Amino acid sequence: MKNIFITYIFIYFVLIGCKSLGPKEIRHAEIIENTGVSASTAYSRANVFLAKVYGDSNSAIKVNDDKNKRIVGKMRILNCFSNITVESDLDFQAKDKRVRIAFEDIQAFTVNMQTGQKAYEWGPSDSKDVEEIKEKCLIPNVVKPLLSSINKKEKSW
Repeated sequence: MKNIFITYIFIYFVLIGCKSLGPKEIRHAEIIENTGVSASTAYSRANVFLAKVYGDSNSAIKVNDDKNKRIVGKMRILNCFSNITVESDLDFQAKDKRVRIAFEDIQAFTVNMQTGQKAYEWGPSDSKDVEEIKEKCLIPNVVKPLLSSINKKEKSW
C-alpha cells in the first residue's frame, strides 16, 4: 500500500509539473522609458489611462501621490498567455521626459473557470520566468498601451 501511495505522488508531480513560486526578491520587473512630456503630463495621462482600464480605479489604486508623480496599485491580466493569469503590484513614477514602471510581487497562475479561484500556481520560480512574463504579458498588455497613452499628441476640440 505504501508503494502505491508513493507511486501516485511521484506520478502527480511528474505529470502536473510542480512549479513553486520564487522568492519575492526575484519576482519583479522594471521598465524605464523616455517620454517627450513633463512629469505632470505623464502622471495625469497615466491616471486617465488607469481609470479607463480599471473602470473603478479607486479600488485598484492604493497610492496616488501628485507631489511625487507616483501611482501604486494592484493589477491583474486575465489569460495573458497559455491561459495564465498574471497579478502584481504596479508602481508608476514620472519624472520630466521619463517614466519608471515597476511590477512587484509578480504571480502567475491558472484560474478555475467554475469558481474563479486560483487553480494552479505557475510561478514565476526564477528570473527566466519573470522575463517570459515581462515579454509576453506585461510589455504588450500594460507598458506599451500606457506609454502610448502618455505620449499621445493632444487634439484640440
